[in-house]
Amino acid sequence: MKTYAGEEYLSGNTACRWYFNPAIPEAEDFYNALHNQRLSIRRVTVPAEQTAPLQTALSLEDKCLSDLEKMDPYDFPDGGCRCTVTITRVLLTTPWWFPSCNRCSRSCTPDGDGYKCNTCSCTGYRFK
Repeated sequence: MKTYAGEEYLSGNTACRWYFNPAIPEAEDFYNALHNQRLSIRRVTVPAEQTAPLQTALSLEDKCLSDLEKMDPYDFPDGGCRCTVTITRVLLTTPWWFPSCNRCSRSCTPDGDGYKCNTCSCTGYRFK
C-alpha cells in the first residue's frame, strides 16, 4: 500500500499476480471497511524506451520455497527462477508498510512529529 498526493493505492509489477475478490475472511474485512466506495483499477504503461527485454516464462526454472531455502545463494541461476506463492491470510494487526530512510533505505523510528533513521540519523523518509 502506498500514498501519493494524499491518496492510498496498491501497485505491482510483472512479478505480481492479482486475485480479485478472494474468498478469505481478511478480504471481507477489507471490503466492509470500504463502505461501498468504488474501486478503480488502472493499468499504467511504461514508455517503450524504458522497458527491459522480457525473459520468456518458459525459460525460467520452477522452484518452491523449500528449494530456495536449500539453495546456496552463489549457485543461483543467472537468469533467475520462478516461485509462485499464494497469500492465504492477511494480519490486520500487523502493518504492511514501514517508514524507510531516504538515504540508506533502513527502517526509521518515530521522532517527534516525523521519523528518524537510527543508522544514519537522516530525517527524510518514505513509506515502503
